[in-house]
Amino acid sequence: MQPKAADPHTAAAPTEREEGYSSRLSGALSNSIFSIGDLFKDTRDGAKSVRFPNDLLKVLEQKLQDIAMGKDAAYSDQLTRRTMAVFYGQVKDDNFRRQMKENRKIEELILMFATNATNVLKKEPSLAGDGWKVELNNHIAHFIRLLRECLRHVSHVSPELTARLEMYTTKLAPSQAQSDSVYDSASTSRDRDSIVSPKGGSMNISDMPLVMTAARLFKSPEHATQKEIDELNKFCSEKAALIDLKTCLKNINAGAAFPGRREDFDSEAAWQYWRTLETSHLSQLMMAMVQLKPDLAKFTPSDVLPSTPQASNGRPGSVYSYTSGRPDSYHPPSASRHASISSRNSLMQANSVSGNDPDGGGGDGDGDDDLPVGHHFTFIPPNPRKYYKRLLEHCLAADLEAMLSPTVGDDDDVSLGILSAPHIELINECALRWRIGQPYRVACFLDLVKQFYERNEVPLECIPEALQNIGKVLHEMELEKWPTQDCDYLAQIYGGLFGIFLSLLYHAMDALPNVKPSDIEPFLYVLETVRDSGLLERYDVDVSARLADIKDQVRAVAARFYDQKSHELHSAPGVNHALPFLLLTDEIEKSTKLLDKRFPEPILGHLDLVPLVIEVQIPQFLVDLGDSRKRLFEDSMNGPTPDIPIEDIFALYRRTKTLVAMYSAFMNGAEPKFDLGGFFEPYVRQWLINMDNKTAQRVQAAIAADKVCPRAFLHDLLLNSAWGTVPGREESGALHVPGRVVREAE
Repeated sequence: MQPKAADPHTAAAPTEREEGYSSRLSGALSNSIFSIGDLFKDTRDGAKSVRFPNDLLKVLEQKLQDIAMGKDAAYSDQLTRRTMAVFYGQVKDDNFRRQMKENRKIEELILMFATNATNVLKKEPSLAGDGWKVELNNHIAHFIRLLRECLRHVSHVSPELTARLEMYTTKLAPSQAQSDSVYDSASTSRDRDSIVSPKGGSMNISDMPLVMTAARLFKSPEHATQKEIDELNKFCSEKAALIDLKTCLKNINAGAAFPGRREDFDSEAAWQYWRTLETSHLSQLMMAMVQLKPDLAKFTPSDVLPSTPQASNGRPGSVYSYTSGRPDSYHPPSASRHASISSRNSLMQANSVSGNDPDGGGGDGDGDDDLPVGHHFTFIPPNPRKYYKRLLEHCLAADLEAMLSPTVGDDDDVSLGILSAPHIELINECALRWRIGQPYRVACFLDLVKQFYERNEVPLECIPEALQNIGKVLHEMELEKWPTQDCDYLAQIYGGLFGIFLSLLYHAMDALPNVKPSDIEPFLYVLETVRDSGLLERYDVDVSARLADIKDQVRAVAARFYDQKSHELHSAPGVNHALPFLLLTDEIEKSTKLLDKRFPEPILGHLDLVPLVIEVQIPQFLVDLGDSRKRLFEDSMNGPTPDIPIEDIFALYRRTKTLVAMYSAFMNGAEPKFDLGGFFEPYVRQWLINMDNKTAQRVQAAIAADKVCPRAFLHDLLLNSAWGTVPGREESGALHVPGRVVREAE
C-alpha cells in the first residue's frame, strides 16, 4: 500500500491492527509498571510496521529450546526458563507458525510472548500481589533481548527492525534496575556498542564485543586498537551520535545529498515513501537515546561538533547522482567534501577505500543555524556505501578463510550465507549507524558473492541464496520504490549474472543429447529469476538475441554428435551397408524421444531443444542416404544372395518414413527435401520382377513334374511365397500381384 505523504514530525493515525496491540493485553498489563500501549505507541509514527525475516522463527525456536533445556547460561533463572519453555511450545505449533509467517510483525511476536508469560507468572506462588507485574516487564525485556540475539544470526536484518527493538529495550530499561535476574549482568557488555546504549563504564576493548570483532577482522593488535579507542573517545559520544541523527533529519528536509533527496527517486510516490520511513526511523532512534539519557536534550550542537574547516562550495551533489545513463557510471565526489571524524580515526583506515566508486559520493554544504547542512558526521564515514561494501567484503573473505581452515571438516555443514554471527552483528550495526538501506545492502551482498563466485571462491549454491535476499526485500518494498541508483546497481549485477549463467548453459549443451534437467536446473533458477525481474528489459538487454548463441551451439553439438555416430557405425566392418543407416535411425529416434521427455517445454521460453536437434540431424541423415543411393541398390542386387538383404531395405524404408514424420511433427508441418517414394521405388519394382520370375518358375516346375496345379494350389503357392513381404502389404492388407496372366494346367 502506497503511504500518504506526511510531515515527518507529525504522528500518523494508528492503524486498526496497531490500535489492537494494547487492547489485546489490557487485562494482563493494564496495571503493570509499564503499559504495553506505551511500549508500542511510538510505532504508529511509521508508514508501515517493521516485519521480521522469515529465518527469525527458525533461530528463535532453537534458542528457546536451548533455554528450556538449560543449555543457555545467560537465561538460567528458573522462572525465565519456565516462561520461555511455555512459549517454545507455542512456537512449535503449526497454526502459530503459519500465522507468524503471514504476519511477520515483531510487535505481534512480542505480544504473543507477553500473553504466555502473563499466564505463567500469575500462577507463580512466589509472586504475591502485584509482584508478577514487575516480573512480567522483566520477562518482556528478556524476550526482546533474545530477539536481538537471534537477529545477529540472521543475514540482512532491516536496520529499522534493529532500531525498533533498540527503542523497546530503552523503554523497558528503567524496570531493569528493579530486577535481580541475569538480564542485568549479561546484557550490558553485549549492548554497549549499540547506538542507544549508555556509554559509561569501562573503555576497555575487552568489554566491547563489536570492537573486538572489528579488530580481529582487520588484524589490528589489541594494544593498537585500545590506543585508537582512547583517541576516538574524545570525539565519539552519545551527544555526537545524536547530532549525526539530527543532521540526517535536517539534510532530508533541506534536500541535501545524504541520506537521500527527491532526485534520487523515479517518482514522487517513491520519494515520499522513503522520506516518511526514514524520518520516522531517525525520530525513533533519537527518542530512544533521549529517553535513556535525558541530559542529551539539554545540550547545543556547538558543544559537540568538532572544529573542522568548512567547505565553501554550495549544496552537495546527491549520493545517487549520475551524469551518464549507464548503471555503472561514476563521477567522483567534490574534492572539498567535509571529512567525518570516523574517516580520520578509524580501523577502516588500515585498508584504504578509494574514491572512484559508483556506490557513493557527495559533498559539503552551507551552514544553517547550529547544525550545518551537508556531510558533517562523527560516526558516518564520508562515503558510507563504499565503506559498507568494503567492510562486507572483508567479512566475507574472513569467513570464507575460516571455512577453508583445517579445523572445518569436509563433512561439516557450512552456511550458504557465508557470514558468521559476529560479522552479521557488526554489519547490521554499521548499516544502522550509516543509514544504509536494505535495497543497497542485499544488492551489495549479491554483487560481492557474484565476484567471489567468478573467482571460484564460493560454490554456485551461494548465488541462489543471495538472490533469495533480493526477493525478500522486493516482497517488502516494490522495485518502483527503490532509489534509482539501487535499481541501476541491481540491474548491473543482474546483467552480469545473466551473462555468466548463459555461458554456463551454453557449455552445458556440450553434453547433448545426454544432458539432464538436473544438470542445468541451478543455471535456470538464476536465469529465470533475473529474467522475471524485468530489469533486463528495462535496460534494453535483449534476451532473445542472447539466446541465439545457445541455439547455434545446440545445432553445432547436434551436428557433431551425428557425424561422430555416423562415422563410428560406417567404420564397422561388414558388407551390409544398409545396416549403419538402420542403426543410425535408431540413435536419432531414441535421442529425440529422450530429449522430448526430459524437456517438454522450451528452456527459458525460447530454447526448444528437440526441434533444434532434429532440424540438423534428420536432413543430414537424408543427405547421406541419398549419397549412398547407387551403392545400396547395387549391393541389394548382386547375386542370388545379395550383400544387402531386401528385407533390410524395406526396414530402412519404414525407419526413414518414421524420421520424416518426426521432422514434420516437430517442425510445424515442414517437410524435408527428400523424395521418399522416388528413392525406394526401384527396389520395389525390382523385387516385384524377381518375385514374378520365381513364381513362374515354380509353376513351370510343377507342370514339368506332371503335377496338376489347380487354382487353389496356385493361390496357396502365392501366399506362401515371398509375395507376402511386399512393402505396403502390412498397411493395407492387400496382396499386390503383378499383371501377368497365369495359365492353369490342363
